[in-house]
Amino acid sequence: MIMLSFHRSLSVACVTLATIAVLALNAVSSNAQALPKPSRFSSATLRIGVESYLRDRLEDSDDFEIGKDIADQVFTESFVVAHCEASPESLHGSTKIQIVFSKNDNVLRRVYIPVRITIKRNVPVATRTINKGDIVQSSDIEYRLTDVTYLNAAIADDVIGRRVGTTISKGMVISQSQLSAANGIQRGDQVHMVIRYGGVTVSATGTALDDAIPGQRIRVKKDDSQIIMNGVAHDNKTVELAGDASTAPSTSSSSSASATWKE
Repeated sequence: MIMLSFHRSLSVACVTLATIAVLALNAVSSNAQALPKPSRFSSATLRIGVESYLRDRLEDSDDFEIGKDIADQVFTESFVVAHCEASPESLHGSTKIQIVFSKNDNVLRRVYIPVRITIKRNVPVATRTINKGDIVQSSDIEYRLTDVTYLNAAIADDVIGRRVGTTISKGMVISQSQLSAANGIQRGDQVHMVIRYGGVTVSATGTALDDAIPGQRIRVKKDDSQIIMNGVAHDNKTVELAGDASTAPSTSSSSSASATWKE
């Protein structure tokens, strides 16, 4: 009887302990579910995100190098999201990509990742020294994949047949500012000056004092005179001067006529 009673008491004790253990486990599980799961972004994950961001915005020919020291980012909050930000004009040379961490549109943290971006483009490069005043021929240039990261001038699109406004050394990238139209006027060129009064056209020769392409304003000086006049450049080195009644020629012609220049 004593032994039986002992075993029975032992059985009851074991059942009681088992029940307590189950209840304790349920309590722990319930508390674990109530606690928020922290958000974690590893260094590798952040690097992949920055790389993907740059690939989407740069050309295939461009190169970039991401800084090595990217720290893991850990948040006690759950469901934190991250995205990259950078202005388009900043995506060249040594710059930084901003990673913004937020939850429910509330910014929690900003991290700046250093990157170095090299911009490469197929651009026209001079194969010889092209002197001022030369007309660019096809043999004068070739297109090369070139680092233009820090090139501030606009690269010329249409080069062949354009007049060179300033000497371009061999190997230089040709920019828009170095060229003018082939039919443009350069300082020192002999020009044909015209002035129109109704149906009368007065013409003379002169010298250009500025560079200009058709449609631009230009100063000219009449040959054998120190008079400087303003006009508008046209094709074939022609400059049209503004008509002024006080300088109009005396002529009885009523149709399109040509008269000698009168000062």
